Amino acid sequence: MLRLIAQTVAGARPYKRRVGVCGGLAGDPLGAALLVGPGVDELSMSASDLGTIKALLRRQSLLESAGAGTQGPGGTDRPGSARARRRP
Repeated sequence: MLRLIAQTVAGARPYKRRVGVCGGLAGDPLGAALLVGPGVDELSMSASDLGTIKALLRRQSLLESAGAGTQGPGGTDRPGSARARRRP
């Protein structure tokens, strides 16, 4: 699913289109970080989740978010991720 989101973001950029995600994943702390990593521009969530996600994203750099999207379970790099390909 993250690969499809990244492809959507990449496809939208040449047309100067923004990509937004609405729903439970956007309002989940880990989900929001994973969505911001590949470049999702807008997250739509319930008002009760807004403060938590806003604080999380302010603390977390975009580089950390981008790295979260390339890691598999347990923090290991997924095969095919840019970081995994750079490793010797």
